[in-house]
Amino acid sequence: MKNYELTLIIDPNHNEKDIQRLQEELTNLLKTHGAETIWEVRAERRAFAYPIRKHREGTYLFIRFQAPPQLPEKVRQDLKHREEILRLAFFVMPHPPTTASAATGSTAPSATTPGATGTTGLPEESESSHEGVKDEQ
Repeated sequence: MKNYELTLIIDPNHNEKDIQRLQEELTNLLKTHGAETIWEVRAERRAFAYPIRKHREGTYLFIRFQAPPQLPEKVRQDLKHREEILRLAFFVMPHPPTTASAATGSTAPSATTPGATGTTGLPEESESSHEGVKDEQ
């Protein structure tokens, strides 16, 4: 079993009821294809960096789950002709969320999470790595 995140971008013309219905359909589809544990389902409306099918914004849907390695291709085949889905991607997650982050729905890296970074998004450097370096002007 591997840990995955399914990320979809949904057409912005769908309302909250349509998004909830789609969430339920996707959860059932994942379970039908062998997903065992579903940790988190969340939706966010975001603007795009560039137009997708003439839309400037859409609803992002994120679903984290545990499943066998064959599942992504099976689900992709089932979803590829759905008009309301603008984009679809599966990501392999390095490990399942901890019980605390799963309960709160937090996806932010913690200090114990491998790859946790500072506020800049880059690995933190100690000040000692810059000692003896002079600025040239």
